[in-house]
Amino acid sequence: MAHTLSLLYVLFHLLFVFLAAGYSTLSEKSLRALPGPGDDFNIKTGKLLSPILQPRVPGTPGSISVQNHFIDFFKTTLPAWKMELQNSTSKTPATGDRDIPFVNLIISRDPPWSTPGFSSRLTLVAHYDSLSVPEGFLGAIDSAAPCAILMHVARSVDAALTAKWEKMQAGGIDSEFEDHQGVQIFFLDGEEAFKTWTDTDSVYGARSLAAEMETTAFAAQSTFHNALSTISLFVLLDLLGAKNPTVPSFFMTTHWAYQKMASVEKRLRSLSLFESSAKAASPKAASSMKASSKKAPSKQKTPKKASKRDDA
Repeated sequence: MAHTLSLLYVLFHLLFVFLAAGYSTLSEKSLRALPGPGDDFNIKTGKLLSPILQPRVPGTPGSISVQNHFIDFFKTTLPAWKMELQNSTSKTPATGDRDIPFVNLIISRDPPWSTPGFSSRLTLVAHYDSLSVPEGFLGAIDSAAPCAILMHVARSVDAALTAKWEKMQAGGIDSEFEDHQGVQIFFLDGEEAFKTWTDTDSVYGARSLAAEMETTAFAAQSTFHNALSTISLFVLLDLLGAKNPTVPSFFMTTHWAYQKMASVEKRLRSLSLFESSAKAASPKAASSMKASSKKAPSKQKTPKKASKRDDA
């Protein structure tokens, strides 16, 4: 729980900084006001996390149950967020000629005046499927906890987004371009390999979604030419929630985002806002989350991209 809260605080800061004009630095007052999840991450009774803690192999009842958990949460708690399902099928090395269904959930909020292709989007991502072997594998940190984190983040920033955009509309929407951006959350299916991690036996859902977004063209006068190009920063949460994670920076092009997360972690620790150790953050691996890449030596995964945007 303590380490999950640490991740939440860093992610909140990234969200608020990214959605503010000129990448404003949050005040100490704002940092202290960042909301916690209460008991929502309790592994037995938490209303966000506990429903995800079941086997979630693609195409199984457990997978469908978790999909419905996401859908019900956003429909009842955050009705202003738009929900889409992106479906695909694929054969796998473990299932022979039988097609396995994969379902990605895309959940977004854009400025109310935005039209398709006008606004960029900060993109927050986690996969919700679990390994098929060993049978009954729950994948608490891989990646039930990251999914619950993203649900809590969406709930926590919803009112702030509404207030921000209402103020802009009241003032005539005369502001910097950075203010014309939204947020989208991807819950991806089929990340795990069915046999051995390879380019073709892994990230089934992400590969399908990226291909579809690349071919989803916008009108010629739009700011962005296709759905893939609207991704301003792709932040992937995976293998998070365990004690003392170490997350290096993988890509120079978005090292600036990593540095901001490391900086805010140091600030949050100095304010004693983490329930975890007060030990000073490492300058090389200080962030408690990661952008657009993952460390998974136990499964021998290799860093991968889900879009053609810059990665960090």
